[in-house]
Amino acid sequence: MPDSKDIIVDLYDIVACGDYYYNNAEFDNAMECYNRAIELSPEKSELYRKRALMYMFLHKNDEALIDCSKALEIERSAESYVYCALAYYYMEEYEKTITNYTKAIELSPNDSAYYYARGECYWRLNDCVNAILDYTKAINLNPNCSFYYFHARALVYAKMEQYENAIKDESKAIELCPANEVYYSLRAWYYLNLNKTKEALDDINRCLNDLGGVCADNYVLRAKIYTALNDYDNALLDYTSAIDYAFSIMDTNISVYYQLRGEFYQLIGNNELAEADFKKAEEHSINQ
Repeated sequence: MPDSKDIIVDLYDIVACGDYYYNNAEFDNAMECYNRAIELSPEKSELYRKRALMYMFLHKNDEALIDCSKALEIERSAESYVYCALAYYYMEEYEKTITNYTKAIELSPNDSAYYYARGECYWRLNDCVNAILDYTKAINLNPNCSFYYFHARALVYAKMEQYENAIKDESKAIELCPANEVYYSLRAWYYLNLNKTKEALDDINRCLNDLGGVCADNYVLRAKIYTALNDYDNALLDYTSAIDYAFSIMDTNISVYYQLRGEFYQLIGNNELAEADFKKAEEHSINQ
């Protein structure tokens, strides 16, 4: 019979090996290690949580929930409820996800990440009021290190068409994470909705020219800003750049960009080119 110290050493090595495989995305190998670890020490809730996570990555969420339940039987902890929440989240069962995050919050009420995660579920259920409440709680618990909390709340405010509040939150996200091109692009969109075209143009230029935020949608956004400024030459250049970029990456949504340029041609009275773009949009839509 092996000495208990040998079992502890073996368990430590096996778990470490599983963690190594997990960190290298070798989930099947990690699973084998965690299976062996559970055989050696079936009373440790942490091991069931680790294996549950592997099941989630392998799209076996029912099995993950069984392990999460086992972890909760051993130890009713916030972390185990969070793992249950994750399994339900991957199953897109957001009400059950919320229930488990709520239980985690009851046990650990000062963890900002739990409020943020529950807020995202409310957001996915179009419950903007509760999403705002949870994101606000997360921000209050962690105001200086949570740029993504401010960004998330900005998205909810924008959905509610509260663009001034959205701009305030996105600006705070930018202050905390100034190199994120997405935040500038979104703030440009919020400014445009308030007809603050100069500020919108400054932000989208920063995104496209300085931060590497080159994509078809950002070219389209700048085209719309130029259109609002009656700068139709630059607007046309950007609609064309959107199409060229979409071609370069074989974007399956290229029909959308032809449609948008066609609508722009219609706006400026060039119906012949508009019809040509509408035809191309239809062709690409059929070929998708």
